[in-house]
Amino acid sequence: MIKQLVIDNFKSHKHTVMDFVPGVNIIIGESDNGKSAVVGAMRWVMENRPEGEGFRSTWGGETAVTIHNDTTTITRGKGKENYYDVSGIHFTAFGTDVPQEVSSALNLLPVNLQTQFKQHYLLTETAGKVAAHFNKIAHIDLIDKSIEKVNSWIKSLDNKITTDTESMVSNRKKLTQYDYLETMEIDLEVLEQLEQDIQTKYRSYRKLQSYISQIEVTEHEIEIFKHETKKEKDVENLLILYKSWEDQQDQSLQLASLIIRIERTEQDINEYHKLTILETVLNPVIDLQLLVEENLKIKNRLYQLVVSINMIQTEIKNSSQEIIRLQKEFNTEMPDICPLCDTPILNKHEHI
Repeated sequence: MIKQLVIDNFKSHKHTVMDFVPGVNIIIGESDNGKSAVVGAMRWVMENRPEGEGFRSTWGGETAVTIHNDTTTITRGKGKENYYDVSGIHFTAFGTDVPQEVSSALNLLPVNLQTQFKQHYLLTETAGKVAAHFNKIAHIDLIDKSIEKVNSWIKSLDNKITTDTESMVSNRKKLTQYDYLETMEIDLEVLEQLEQDIQTKYRSYRKLQSYISQIEVTEHEIEIFKHETKKEKDVENLLILYKSWEDQQDQSLQLASLIIRIERTEQDINEYHKLTILETVLNPVIDLQLLVEENLKIKNRLYQLVVSINMIQTEIKNSSQEIIRLQKEFNTEMPDICPLCDTPILNKHEHI
C-alpha cells in the first residue's frame, strides 16, 4: 500500500507531499490544479512513461518522484542522470523498460490508477485486448514471451546447424586438394634432417678454422719470443744497473734529510744560547715579580681585615644603641620592688 507520494519539479508541482490512507484514495480539486499531474507522476514511476523532457518543470532543477509504501522507498529521478532508486539500490541505463526490482517493489497495476471521465473498465476494449490484459494480470504474458524467446533460440540454432553443416561439407571438399601433403611431409622431414647435419658440420668447420687461426698466432708469438730471448742478458744487466742507481738515490735522499736535521738542530742550539744569556737579566725581574705578587696577596688580606674591623665596629655601635634602648625600656617597665625577691630596687641599672 502506498503511504506517501513526494513530487519535485514535475509539471506544475514544484514540491508536493501527499499522504495516503488504506483503501481507495480520491484526489479532488478545481481544474488546472495538478490532479492529473499527480497520476502522471505515479505512472512515470510505474511505467517509465512519458519519455523526453516535456513533463519537467520550467523553473529547472532535478525532477524526482518518490513513492513510500509499507516496506520500500522507490524514487524515479531525472537530472544529470536518468535513474531509479529502490531502497538505496541505484539503477541506470535501463532504456525504456522498468527494472524488475522496481515493479516488484511497487506491486501496482494500471487498474490501481484511474482518472476522471475514463471509460468503463474493459467494457469498450476488444476481445484481444481484454485477453491480453488478463494474461498480463495472471503473468501468462511472461510465459508467452518465454516461449517466443525459446522458439527464437531454436530457430537460431537450426540456422546455425544448417550453416555449419554446409561449411563442413565445403571444407571436406577443399581438404581433398591437399592429399599430397602427407608425402610432402615425409620429404620435408628428410630435408630438415639433412639441414641439421649440414649445420652441425658447418659449426665443426668454424671451430677448426678458429683453432687453425689460434695455432698460427701462437707460432708467430713463439718466433718473436725466440728473438727476444737473445736480449735477455742485456736486460738483466740493465736491471742490475737500475737497481744500483735506485739504491744510490735512496742513500742521497737519506743524506739530504740528515743534513736538514743537522741544520735545524744548530739553529735550535743558537736560539737556546741566546736565551741563556738573557737568563741572568730575567732572574732579578722574575724575583721582583714574585715579590710584587706576594705583596699584593698581603695587601688583599689586609684590606679584607680592615673591612671586617669596620663591620665589627658598626655592629658594636648598633649593639650599644640597642643596649641603651633596652635599658630605657627596662627602667620604664621594671617596678621599684623586685617581683622575684620582693625587695626594693634601689639602683635599676646595677640590678641589671
